[in-house]
Amino acid sequence: MADQTQKLEILMYHSVSDGPGPTCIPSEVFAAQIASLAEAGYHVADLPDVVAWRRGEMELPAKTAIITFDDGFRDFRDAAWPVLQRYGFSAVVFLPTEHIGRQENWVGANEPPRPLMSWADIRSLARDGASFGSHSMTHAKLPEISEERLQSELSLSKARLEDELGEPVRTVAPPYGATSEVVRVAMAQHYDVAVGTGFDRTDRTSDLFDLPRIEMFYFRNADIWRRYLDGKANVYMAIRRFARNLRSMATAE
Repeated sequence: MADQTQKLEILMYHSVSDGPGPTCIPSEVFAAQIASLAEAGYHVADLPDVVAWRRGEMELPAKTAIITFDDGFRDFRDAAWPVLQRYGFSAVVFLPTEHIGRQENWVGANEPPRPLMSWADIRSLARDGASFGSHSMTHAKLPEISEERLQSELSLSKARLEDELGEPVRTVAPPYGATSEVVRVAMAQHYDVAVGTGFDRTDRTSDLFDLPRIEMFYFRNADIWRRYLDGKANVYMAIRRFARNLRSMATAE
């Protein structure tokens, strides 16, 4: 019988680098986080597995994580992937297809801008076991654009990825985690599952088109991360979640 109380850890990364801001995590911190995940006995699943698990159609090990990266920065190839391979882990990388082979230039981009992977990089990584999903075409805030453009951002990014990779693309992450009922309905027309930026674990009641993730910037401290993996950081999680909710409300106003 399916364990209805089981929770999954969907980890959210962007760049493994020494740059400024919350989307950068130094390579030594990333390596320590992944080492701790392995030492704690975690199984790393692929994101589409969550769909069957969410529906009770398959079981996953009690300690299961999914590792995700937004934006497709080149340092995934250089700094993150070698560490993941060391432990036999994979990850899904969400790509803004119109920016591949260029530098970030969207709202909120770092300065100096970070380079993104090329299509050759992405195809090579896919052959080695990495997974890729859509991050729209242009890294747009999807709730703020027309429904016609929304459909294009979702469908054309999927088509380009499938053309480059030669396989179905089932996953999507809306840029900035920005979503709405209209966006979720549109994503469901093209994809099987979407991740958001809600700071929480995923359970069988989670919305398949807005799955929460654990933002790893908050776990740069090795001791706090190990405590979290041991189930002993609930107060820390609650404080971080409360602070994020306050910021979200302030932004909405």
